Amino acid sequence: MQDEQIQPLPPLAPSQREGQVQKPTSCVSKDEEASKVKKYNIIKAEPAKIEFKNLFKLTSIPVLVASLCCLSPIILLSLGIVSVSVAGELADVFYGTYKWVFRGVGLAALLIAFYFYMRREGVCTIDDTKKRRNEILNKLALTLIIGVLGYVFFLYVVVHYVGVFLNVWN
Repeated sequence: MQDEQIQPLPPLAPSQREGQVQKPTSCVSKDEEASKVKKYNIIKAEPAKIEFKNLFKLTSIPVLVASLCCLSPIILLSLGIVSVSVAGELADVFYGTYKWVFRGVGLAALLIAFYFYMRREGVCTIDDTKKRRNEILNKLALTLIIGVLGYVFFLYVVVHYVGVFLNVWN
């Protein structure tokens, strides 16, 4: 044992000299890791990114559906199907009597659109729902907030001023 010589340690890398810790390298290439993720349906723990662009797309059609109480008379007037007085009466009946029906249908459309959005995002089973509960609740809250704000803006600003411009209501 005394005859064996002790080997000197290899020189330190510059990052080790400065006190930095080197990140361990992965034994698996990125392509192999991606194929394993696909093959075994592995869910990586990454923070969820909430894309507002997708949420605006998600809420646009339900906002239009909920606004049809006042939008449909304007559409009928602009197509020349009804006169200004009939469009005004139709808007009064739809908004006065049936506004909660339109709002309920718009909310139902928003929830159905959110369901299909989450399915597209990969939430398909109850286990997925349990694992991603906070993400789902956050996205649902944002979707509802964006939907309500979009409805208020579209109905009470855009549709109102278009109706005033077309003399449907004063």
